[in-house]
Amino acid sequence: MVGLATASDDDSRERLIRTAGQIFAHQPYDSVSLVDIAMIAGVALHQVGDHFPDKQDLYLAQLSRSVEALVTHTGPAQGDAVGPVVRSGLQSHLDFAEANPAIYKPLIEGGPGIEAEAQALVRWVEDAFTSRILKLLGVTRPSPQILVEMAGWMAFVQRTTSRWLDHPGLDSEELLAIQLRHLMNALRIGGAAS
Repeated sequence: MVGLATASDDDSRERLIRTAGQIFAHQPYDSVSLVDIAMIAGVALHQVGDHFPDKQDLYLAQLSRSVEALVTHTGPAQGDAVGPVVRSGLQSHLDFAEANPAIYKPLIEGGPGIEAEAQALVRWVEDAFTSRILKLLGVTRPSPQILVEMAGWMAFVQRTTSRWLDHPGLDSEELLAIQLRHLMNALRIGGAAS
């Protein structure tokens, strides 16, 4: 029937997204073409247009997939002790950034002509992390002050992680300790921790 996606359509779309993610994880956006991605994915170039009108659309699809993976990957560890759960989530965040620097850095620092879309994804991640932490602390109705403090801390985590990727002389454990110390300060200032 016309209009129904076939298994091969779904498979080619999935291969394009997966391949784009693998390529963009290691190569800048401007150095990759749709032809490159299609060839590596084993998808005919004319089929690419059936799924993605242009490279930016494919890039955003794989970026969205990567962000979903980041949020899932950094999900709450088992237990209810705030410190270990947040530490585990931050470590997963650093692991993801280190494994995907060419995806992480443009997402945080702004990508090629996709600022609004990328910033919406970043905001979604920030909201997910903030909700998790505040829920662990038992904060059900955060004040505007704590929300601003948490937004500042999230920006701090993102920028320090990005800088760490550029200057790997700092051990990930040291970075983690710095980020956790700043979280405790933000929570104290915002009134969510004593």
